[in-house]
Amino acid sequence: MAYLHHNFILLPLLITFIFFIRASSDSNIDELINKICRRNEDYGFCYKVFQENITPSTDIIDLGYITINEAWHNATDDFGYATKMLQRAKDRTEEMFARECVYGYNQVLLLTQLVKGIDK
Repeated sequence: MAYLHHNFILLPLLITFIFFIRASSDSNIDELINKICRRNEDYGFCYKVFQENITPSTDIIDLGYITINEAWHNATDDFGYATKMLQRAKDRTEEMFARECVYGYNQVLLLTQLVKGIDK
């Protein structure tokens, strides 16, 4: 369940990142990561995602791609999990919740796919 919780923070993380692009385009990357992550529900998760993916040449655009890729991978995993839940639903209530989950993750996948289609 904690894994699903982290996926729900990724979309706000992406939105927060977009707001920081204009305000901090010339800031130090570590400082920018701290600013972004302090505005998120789970600072540790946010910080870990960036630290595992940055290189010495990472710039602000790369941070956006890191966010998008993390959202994509997590949503893909959870979409699969939600689809299995839907197939295994034992009653209408479980089926309803599973359908909502599948629909929600499908929307996230579509959004990240659109954003991933934009080249650097």
